Amino acid sequence: MLEPIVGRFWLCFPNEIYVLSDFPGPRITAWSRYTLSFNIDQAVTCGGHIFIRSGTRLLVYGGADGNTYDTIVGEVRLPYLDMKKPGEDKIFQGLDMTVTGNWQVKNSFDFNNPDDEEVLGTFSAPTWRGGRCGFEGKSTHFSLRFYTVGAGIATLSNACVHYEGAEET
Repeated sequence: MLEPIVGRFWLCFPNEIYVLSDFPGPRITAWSRYTLSFNIDQAVTCGGHIFIRSGTRLLVYGGADGNTYDTIVGEVRLPYLDMKKPGEDKIFQGLDMTVTGNWQVKNSFDFNNPDDEEVLGTFSAPTWRGGRCGFEGKSTHFSLRFYTVGAGIATLSNACVHYEGAEET
């Protein structure tokens, strides 16, 4: 089905929803996966809302006002990036991002052990003018992870990694 406000495509399974987002300007197309604590029996859009029936319960995505949020942790996990130079070490110097709400930011340098994450900090506002996030290390690849903290709206608009090539220093 199509989400009625912004038109994203939803593919619903019994306890998962996949959402396709497409941003043609920056040429980004990505799937988001939502794991549910209940089973979807039916889902439908009506009157600008998404309704989901689970057993005898009727749920409204975003609540009746379309602005209700829960405390489920949202996760954005980027793939291991190499900045188009997979065989070269990079020296990481910092990270800037534009966020609203509360986000804990982590990183992994080890694609052989992807759950080995270091915490970079928790942020609730853009870092561009307030001082970048500390992000130090040396590696060929990195994978940033962003986790929501608490209830409420949380948006992650962009992130910029500051680094230089190890051979340039």
